[in-house]
Amino acid sequence: MFRCAVCCGQWQELMDSRPPPDYEDPDELEAIRVAKERSGDFKLKSAADYVVPEHLRMNTAKVTDNIGELRQAVCVTFNNRARQLYKNISMLSLCYFCFR
Repeated sequence: MFRCAVCCGQWQELMDSRPPPDYEDPDELEAIRVAKERSGDFKLKSAADYVVPEHLRMNTAKVTDNIGELRQAVCVTFNNRARQLYKNISMLSLCYFCFR
């Protein structure tokens, strides 16, 4: 019986120390205000009135340009690697004939 009274007393102290439901912490309000100032304007892509900005739109011309750039990069990389391998093979063949 005594233990129940102690627990009920502690529980009542805890409930009394709670802030009221409409209490707003000034530090939290300041943090929210600062976050709103610094976060910028983010639009929801699921919104009915969302329009993709021009610089983010993809069309066939942009995709074709991207594919061309990627193809060029692959060719340059492949050619550089092939040239390096050819040089290595040439050096090996020279060494083979020199020390024969």
